[in-house]
Parts: sequence; C-alpha cells; structure tokens
Amino acid sequence: MLRREQEAFEVSKNKKVNDVEIWTRALREEECIEMQKYCKEKGNQEMENIEKAIRAKHNKELQTKKALENALPAYNLYKQALIERRKKIHNDQQKIFANQ
Repeated sequence: MLRREQEAFEVSKNKKVNDVEIWTRALREEECIEMQKYCKEKGNQEMENIEKAIRAKHNKELQTKKALENALPAYNLYKQALIERRKKIHNDQQKIFANQ
C-alpha cells in the first residue's frame, strides 16, 4: 500500500512539474511574440530616438571641444600671470628670509 502511494505521489509530482514547464514555455513564447510585435510597430522609432540622442551627445561634445579650444589662449595668459605672481611671492619670501 505504501508503495502505491509513493508511486501515485511521484506521478502527481511529475505531472505538476510538466505542467509548470509547459506553462513557463507558453509564457516565454507569449513574451517573445509580444516583443516581436512591439519591435515591428515601434522598432524604427526607437532606433531613430537612439540615433538622435547619439547625434545630440556628439554635437554637445564637439561644442565643448570648440569652446575649450577657443579658451586656450585665455587660459595660457591666466596661467602665465599666475606663474609670475607666484615667482614674485617666492622672491619676496627669499628676501625676507635672507634679511633675517
């Protein structure tokens, strides 16, 4: 009797496992069909949006690069002035140290 119950339990368990596998496969297939449908309907629009975003990013990077290139002479003047000011401070500090 215990053996029959064990066999019945195993059959029931296998049936449930098979039902779950069939259900998950059907669910995956439904998701695949919906994804393909979405891609057919809106795939081109999404690709255009991605291309627009990439072009906008490249344009922004190009503008930043051009702005930095235009700012280079001003930065060099600022850097030179800063170096001159630091040299003057250094020389003043050396004179003060030498006089002590």
